[in-house]
Amino acid sequence: MNITQEPITDNHIRLKVNVKPEDYLPKVETGIREYGKKMQMPGFRPGKVPASLAKKMYGNQVLADELDKLLNQQITDYIKENNLNIFGQPLPYDNGIQDININQPQAYEFGFEIGLVPPIELPDLETVNIDYNTPQITDEMVNEEVEKLQYRYGTEDEIEQAENELSVMKVRFQELENGEPKAGGVDTVANFAMRIVKDEETRTSLMQLKKGEHLDINIQDAFGHDHDLIVHNLLRIDHAIADTMNPTFRVTPEAIKRVNKAEINAETLDKMFPPGTVPNEAALRLRIFQQMQMEFDKAAHTRLENKLFEFLTTNVNVPFPEGFLRKWVEANQKHDHKHDEEGHDHDHDHHHGVSDEEFGKILNRLKWDLIVDKLVKENNIEINVDDIRQAVKDDIVARYLGGNADPSMDELVNKLADNMMNDKEQIRRYTEQALFDKVFEWLETKVKVNAIPVSYHDFIHQAG
Repeated sequence: MNITQEPITDNHIRLKVNVKPEDYLPKVETGIREYGKKMQMPGFRPGKVPASLAKKMYGNQVLADELDKLLNQQITDYIKENNLNIFGQPLPYDNGIQDININQPQAYEFGFEIGLVPPIELPDLETVNIDYNTPQITDEMVNEEVEKLQYRYGTEDEIEQAENELSVMKVRFQELENGEPKAGGVDTVANFAMRIVKDEETRTSLMQLKKGEHLDINIQDAFGHDHDLIVHNLLRIDHAIADTMNPTFRVTPEAIKRVNKAEINAETLDKMFPPGTVPNEAALRLRIFQQMQMEFDKAAHTRLENKLFEFLTTNVNVPFPEGFLRKWVEANQKHDHKHDEEGHDHDHDHHHGVSDEEFGKILNRLKWDLIVDKLVKENNIEINVDDIRQAVKDDIVARYLGGNADPSMDELVNKLADNMMNDKEQIRRYTEQALFDKVFEWLETKVKVNAIPVSYHDFIHQAG
């Protein structure tokens, strides 16, 4: 048996494997004898079926299996012996139809395509400058948050008509069809403050309504086409219903209320927070400031990581074997698609290959993986169980606690983390995240990062 290598393009090679009968026949004959021992056939005692009969019935199958095993082993050994760093796995290419016939042993030639991982060069990180924006917290922003809390914990009075943008209405929403409530249409009750009505004309008309009167509105226009607000908060319906409903609704107030701001005193503060933890207004304002600072720091840090990612993926050149990688991705897609069809009875879209946009994203992800791998190996960046656990806890806080973990939530977060640390599938993902976190942490010590203070408005509306 011999293997020859020939180039296709840069980092894309073809291996040809020539197999002679003496390479496979001994194992094939042993395999046929094993089949004979296991076969049960009328007229023969168990294990006594003649080898000639076993060969006739199973010879070609055993031959195909042994060739497959032999090729896998030879290719694996060749890659190891030649220190080839490869993408994915070798892909067999069409070498013409070969007659797998146990009665006519012959030489076979098989071909495989392999994509080689190219060496990469990183820029000199010590000379790199990265600017990123950090939003600034103003007294006005803290005042606004204090006022929101005062209204949330305030008292309510029933009134005849809405007085201002802070007045709250309890409203019945009825979907209309041809000017009348639609039979079986959306019909629900919700509370909302006048300030969330985006269309000024609609808001003015609503504020003139008294309890029991009604107004027909275009719900999309009235609430500024805010899909989440309309579907989840006001109508509380699923997306399938939302996609087919009429936008015209009848709005009938069932109650109109004035909200009075709560005073900032010990009694109110003990309702807002665990008793005794926020003793006065100064402590409240400090707590709000610190909470906002934590959120803003997190958002700014995410921007910084995005900039580091963008800088490295833009400034590192990787001569990918794109021809091979496209075939490899499409081969995996076909395999997944086939597996999916075997596991489910419902229809699936036909496989159409990978789009250029999708392929570009895959190459960028591969490039990032190569960069991370090089940084990790060259700088001995390591993670431990505590790092993985921290990645789990960060995800819990982000997904379930709105990104803010009050110290009182520590016990719950730790309990959830314990459960998730036992999930092998999840841990693989969190291990990767912990590694990325460690790499970014390391990068921030090497690259010169410059925090540029900007207003919150500019931070939200600018990409930097």
